[in-house]
Amino acid sequence: MGRIMLVLLFAVVVLAVLGAALYLGMHFLEERSGEELKTTSVLAKECPEKNAVVEIYREKRLPENILKEVVKVLQQYFGEGAKLGLCSIPWNHTAFGGRTLRVYPAIALKAEELPEKLRSYIVEEVGGLYVLNYATSIQVALTAGLRPEFTKEANVTIVNGTTPFSSVPRLEGSTLDKLKMFLEMLAAARIESVEVAPAEEFPWLNVYPSVIFSSTHNLSQGVVHIVSEHGLYVINRSFALQLAEVLGSVLGKNIAAEVRFRPPMSGVELGPETTILEAALYLDVHCSYSAMLVAQSLDPLLDLYRSGSAKLYIALGVLRGGEEAEAALQCYYLTTRNESGYIDLIRKSFSYLLEKKSSIPLDEVLKLIEERDPQAVDNIQSCLEEEGAKLIDSSIDAFHKLNTAGTPTIVLWNTEKKRGLVIVGYVDREQLEEIISSI
Repeated sequence: MGRIMLVLLFAVVVLAVLGAALYLGMHFLEERSGEELKTTSVLAKECPEKNAVVEIYREKRLPENILKEVVKVLQQYFGEGAKLGLCSIPWNHTAFGGRTLRVYPAIALKAEELPEKLRSYIVEEVGGLYVLNYATSIQVALTAGLRPEFTKEANVTIVNGTTPFSSVPRLEGSTLDKLKMFLEMLAAARIESVEVAPAEEFPWLNVYPSVIFSSTHNLSQGVVHIVSEHGLYVINRSFALQLAEVLGSVLGKNIAAEVRFRPPMSGVELGPETTILEAALYLDVHCSYSAMLVAQSLDPLLDLYRSGSAKLYIALGVLRGGEEAEAALQCYYLTTRNESGYIDLIRKSFSYLLEKKSSIPLDEVLKLIEERDPQAVDNIQSCLEEEGAKLIDSSIDAFHKLNTAGTPTIVLWNTEKKRGLVIVGYVDREQLEEIISSI
């Protein structure tokens, strides 16, 4: 029941497509709490219960065990006094009066009185039923291993950035099919064509690659992550940076998000105040990919700040858990201003994760510090008591504003070109050097 529980209880849709995940916030759905949602069902024969979960199907049917899990989750909103039944009806039932839904199989509710907390999940009413958000129906189908059927059409333009790392190549064959499948899940529509365009044609987007949908239908209706801009449909800007990573996962390559605004940067600051290039590393001592990046790919960024060519921010503890150990590392630099010692401690702390298969605890960090500089420990203890939590919280705040999907996250910003790149996940040293050169 895990994924369905996330969809319906925590108001988050996770579209797991081809190994990629794009987190789509259900809270962006327009609230309808001010409306009176009352309906009288004409499905007395097919669905005699006063309250029921209703599967509306076309060619494909959801497995009964999946539908029962949906019933269990939704039952919590109705309470014990209003037991939910389970019904399945075809899409062309006379109750719908010839009206076609956007996604099949669709999940709907028959309710004598709809619970208040479910009102914002309803996207339309048809045939005496309350149809749940399309993204929910898509997720339930994916959980069941079904590819949803879409009745609306859309065309796609992928708007590329100006670097090879922020661009999607023209595709064909099975790779194009994978991409179209993913885009169909995003749009809740059948994708007719996929074209590629340069950033110069769509300067208002500010993040590249971006996905633009064009359609004669209102694609934003009932799909929380699609909004209308400039007569077209785009992914909600809150998910723009995540989209680049997911596209990369679908296509099997690293794709960075190219931005035309300075991304949030936080953490210990190394290097000169004024430089052409700014770089930020968002790391976490629990993350093995962060550890691999520190062990194998950190030097190109260190070389830039040491040569005076870049200002470098290092943010730790952005995923929560073990904050004291990471705060101690940050406190070491703040109390000693020893840049080489700070970098050495970071390397050793992440090596601990690779060697021990567990994140380094506070006492081990303090041992490393004492071995390097015995007199620094007392000052670090004071820093932890007074500033430690603030250090980590400021990094977490900046990381959340980025709204990327994980660590490590590398942020690059060219102050002259007013252009940046955000890279999520591990990249090897050679590729990182190429990415830096492209910015």
